[in-house]
Formats: sequence, structure tokens, C-alpha cells
Amino acid sequence: MYIGDNDTVNIRDYSIFSNTSFSTRVSGGVALAVANVIPSSCLNFNTNLQAVAVRMHIKSLKTICSLYLPPHQTIHQTELDNLISQPPSPFLILDDLNGHSFLWGGTETNSHDRQIEQLLADHSIFLLNNDEKTNFRLPTQTFHSIDLALCTPALLPFLNLTVDGNLHNSDHLPLIITAIDTILLTIIILQNTSITLLTGRNSAH
Repeated sequence: MYIGDNDTVNIRDYSIFSNTSFSTRVSGGVALAVANVIPSSCLNFNTNLQAVAVRMHIKSLKTICSLYLPPHQTIHQTELDNLISQPPSPFLILDDLNGHSFLWGGTETNSHDRQIEQLLADHSIFLLNNDEKTNFRLPTQTFHSIDLALCTPALLPFLNLTVDGNLHNSDHLPLIITAIDTILLTIIILQNTSITLLTGRNSAH
């Protein structure tokens, strides 16, 4: 599945907020699908990065930002610093960051991982991931950890991240983030187009 800039995506009972304008091939782009029962509004960021964000209310106001960093694209640290300074707190920044690091279960490192680690240190941002693998690389038949969830300190005690063990015909395993007894969101990446489902439903259902 690929969402192009001229495509219309409909998911029943969800509102779609997307950014695919930077994608020049059949991959890339980000989207947030917010359940219509959740009060929400889209935020406009001043950035050249592939990002989309919403401000929503589930028990309290939160900002959710979906971000994609292409693996071979040069990203300047100032671009990430600029992005992290814009969302209102508390916030979550999610998705396919293509950073390999021992910190979140990687077996190698790259330039993106060093930038993400610097971002965590400079802005007091926390990582929800543990060492669970999130991506399956078909050519090498190996699993990797490149899909991340970052949050501000106020959210850290209340959030938990788990990885769905089923690829669902993708090369990325869905990430499920729960907030106490509520399934806050599920991250699904299909052919590198990331769709984050903001459900806000009770996890017992």
C-alpha cells in the first residue's frame, strides 16, 4: 500500500491527517488516523521533514507527531532540533526513524541513530522502546529495530509500548502504545508509508 499526494484515504469512523508531499517514489509519507470520537485538530509545523501532527484530547490534551526519516537522506541536527521545539507538551513523536542503535536493540549503528541519541539528550526526551525488533529486512532475512516512540517526561510513567508479532503483509511490525487501560494508538507501516491509528479505546475490549 502506498498513499500518494493525490490519493484519497477513507477509514470508517476516522479522520485522516497526512503528509506525502515529500515522497518522490513509492515509499515514504506519514499519516495519522484519529477516531472521530476523539476531539482533535491538525497542527502546522515549520519543517522540511516528513511529519504530521495533531493535538487531541484523551483524558487530557496530548500532541501526537508522526515522523519519517528516509534511510539514505542527509538530515541535519538543526532540522530535528527545530521540529522538537514546535509541538506543545506533552507529546509523542513516533514512527520509522531508520536509526540503528544498541540503545534500542540494534546490532549496528548509523548516522540517524547518533542524531536521535543526541536529540534525546539535548531535549530531555525519553524512549519508550526496549530491545524488541520492529522491522523485517527481506533480502537478509533479519529483524531490526528502527521504528521508535519518543515522549516527553510527563507521559513516560503512563505509557507502555508493545510490538505486535504479526507483520500483516508488511515489513514492519505494528507498535501498540497503551496509556494505563486505554489503547492510545497503533502504528502500522505499509511499504514505508506510516499510518498511526489513534483509537482511544479501552484495552479490555
